[in-house]
Amino acid sequence: MADINSVKISELTTIKFAELDGLDQFVINDVDDDTDTTTKKLPLVGLIEYIQNQELVFEKGIIVKGEIKPPAGDSLDIYANNLFISQSLNLDNTTDVTGLYLNKHLEDVSVENPKDKEILSWDDNTNTWINIEGEFGIEEAPLDGKIYARQDGQWIDITDRLIVPQPDTEIGSITIRRVTTGSILPNTNQVFEVTITGDVPADIKYEWFSNSDEVTITNPDKQSCTVVFTEGGVYTLGVRLTSETSDNSPVVSLVAFMVEEVDPVYYVLQETAFKIEGDKVDGFLLVEDPSDV
Repeated sequence: MADINSVKISELTTIKFAELDGLDQFVINDVDDDTDTTTKKLPLVGLIEYIQNQELVFEKGIIVKGEIKPPAGDSLDIYANNLFISQSLNLDNTTDVTGLYLNKHLEDVSVENPKDKEILSWDDNTNTWINIEGEFGIEEAPLDGKIYARQDGQWIDITDRLIVPQPDTEIGSITIRRVTTGSILPNTNQVFEVTITGDVPADIKYEWFSNSDEVTITNPDKQSCTVVFTEGGVYTLGVRLTSETSDNSPVVSLVAFMVEEVDPVYYVLQETAFKIEGDKVDGFLLVEDPSDV
């Protein structure tokens, strides 16, 4: 009679990797010694736990597609004699890098007998960075309020070069014009103004003046002013224009003119008679006195 527990491995159905889980079992011969062998079963999760607890030694290289990383919240330590990275090495901004030395681990750096305050300088002859004497940085420029720049290894005063020159300006030609029309009589307001043909600087200042104390000028610092002459005669009226930004400052213009003499007129009362509504009425009229008195 055939053993109903006998199973031929060749007749077993193949299981797919996608169907594997921790409960699946392996059939294993448990060998205690050369004579004592027992066939037993081992769940897949048990095999995985066994491998995880072993120190694995690989005689050849390991090819990994994907990532090697520890479980969440755990750490991973990797020790290697040689580590070759073909593309990039990315370090987190919180990564601590220790045991890395400039003159030991960087192939293009050659530092011999390093001393205090030496700096690295590129040497074209050896194609390496070498140590030379010198302090890092550039000495401070003179502290005298001027503006300096570096030229040929030293500080050069460039204050005058940075001051932007103001464009040359000139006060245009000026003319005094009388605004008031008619005769110029004593004790009357006469308005005069100055007209400028050409440039008018922004800081232009006006100053009206006269050659006589018999002249009163109102608003002498404006473009136009009011003048009163107390007596008749010939007078000179002038205006002075000044500007700190003009090359031809000050500019002065003068004008002379006649103020008419006005003789006094005297009146007297003259007795006369005239009619009002047909009745004769005696009265007086105000008439000009023909005498010079």
